[in-house]
Amino acid sequence: MTKDPIEHATEAYLVSLDLGEVTYEPNGTNTAPDFSLDGRIGIEATRLVDIIEKGGVRINLTEEEPRIWQSFKKAIESVRNSAVSGSYFVHVNYSFPLDRWKCSRQIASYLKNPTMAQAFPVFPQVVELCDGLELELLRSSIDLGIPFVHGGSNHKEGGGLVLADILKQSREAIDRKEKSIGPIEDKFDEWWLAVAGYLTDGIADAYIEEISSELKETGIWAKLVLINVIRPAESRIVDLQK
Repeated sequence: MTKDPIEHATEAYLVSLDLGEVTYEPNGTNTAPDFSLDGRIGIEATRLVDIIEKGGVRINLTEEEPRIWQSFKKAIESVRNSAVSGSYFVHVNYSFPLDRWKCSRQIASYLKNPTMAQAFPVFPQVVELCDGLELELLRSSIDLGIPFVHGGSNHKEGGGLVLADILKQSREAIDRKEKSIGPIEDKFDEWWLAVAGYLTDGIADAYIEEISSELKETGIWAKLVLINVIRPAESRIVDLQK
């Protein structure tokens, strides 16, 4: 089976440790663990995911945000005729729960409105289209060839502290992957969990001790490996034992 980028980076880092033979899927395809090290350590590799709960519904932001981003970008940059002169960056702030198709239509409809430029002659402007959906418009210093360019999107539940987000997402991964180990837990002397995401790339040294302290003795995991997918050699090991 073809390895994904996280598995490639995890394997490269494990090999660099020079602690013994690294075997991919030692128990067979699509079965835990993802790797074994020296035949005695089982390693599971996974992506950190950001999950929030709104109105009793669990929302996986790691999966949902790229879809929202693409929908908003398409809606904004599909507007080719506008009463405004020049080009503008449009940043979208939104809240969950969210109907991204409905919101995309509202964004495009507002930007196409011929009275928009007269109503808001001074930029930058913040415009609330509906409950939880805001547009920030900022004039570009150069003509970008189209009236509006997607300048980014951000959900209002975001913006947490890096350390808090790492701890939250690591706890979710620890619980989720421990359930997948099940009956093979006793087949290895030790278990490591390798996690990767934008938060683990170039993580500050000051965070390592804090993460260890907060997550120590969490479940079956002896170590948490923070994988740097871009530069695997810069990945970090967090000791979770006593």
